[in-house]
Amino acid sequence: MKNTLYIIKVIVQKEIIDTIHTFGFFLIAIALGFNLCIYITDTKIIALKLSPEQLPYQLGLSMMYLMAMAILFLGTTLTSKLIYEEKRNKTMHMLLSMGITKEVVWMAKMCAIIVMCTLFSITTVLSHIAFVFVKFSILMKFNWMSFVIVFIMVPIIGYGFIAITSVAYMYFSKMNFVGMFIQIVPYLAIWEVSSKLIAYTNVPLYILILSVLIGIMLFALSFMLVRGISKERIVSRVD
Repeated sequence: MKNTLYIIKVIVQKEIIDTIHTFGFFLIAIALGFNLCIYITDTKIIALKLSPEQLPYQLGLSMMYLMAMAILFLGTTLTSKLIYEEKRNKTMHMLLSMGITKEVVWMAKMCAIIVMCTLFSITTVLSHIAFVFVKFSILMKFNWMSFVIVFIMVPIIGYGFIAITSVAYMYFSKMNFVGMFIQIVPYLAIWEVSSKLIAYTNVPLYILILSVLIGIMLFALSFMLVRGISKERIVSRVD
C-alpha cells in the first residue's frame, strides 16, 4: 500500500511539473478567455436590475458555469496529454513495463488531473470575483446552496465525466477526431447554457446529493472499466 501511494505521488508530481512547464502560458490565456465569456453573462445578470440584496448571490451562482468550463476544458485537454499522448510516445508502455499496474497508472493520472483542475478552476473563479468587484463594485456572495453547487457538485460531476473520457483514451487507439470533439463540445455547450440565465432559487437538497452521487458513480465505473481493459490493449499501436 505504501509503495503504491509513493508511486502515485511520484507520478502526480511529475505530471504537474511537466504540465506547468508545457502549458503555463496556455493556462493563463485560457483563464482570461473564460473570464471574458462569463463577463458576458455578468452583464446580462446586472441588466436584470435585481435588488442589491439578490444580485451578489445571483452572480455567485453564475460561477457554476465558469467552474464547469475550467474543469472540463482543462481536464479533457490534460486527459488527452497524460494518457493518449503518452500512449503515442510509449511513456505509458514504460510505466507498465516497470511493473506498475494499469489501475495505479490510471489513478495517478486522474489524481494529477484533479489536482491541477481544482487549482486552476478555483484560481479562475477567484480572479473573476476580484474582477467583478473592481469593475462593478459588487462583491459576489454564496449561501450554502450556491457554495455546494459551485465548489462541490459541479467539480465532482466534471471529474466523473473526465474519468469516463480517460477510459476511452486508454482503450481506443484512434482518438484524434473524437478527442477534439470531447475537448471542445463541453466547453461550447456550457458557454451556450450560461447565456440562458438560471434564476437564483433554492435547489432541493436531494438534487444536490443525487448529482454528487452521479459524479462519484461515474468515477467508480471508470475504475472498474480500467480494471477490465487488458494491458495489451492499452499498449496497442496508436495511429
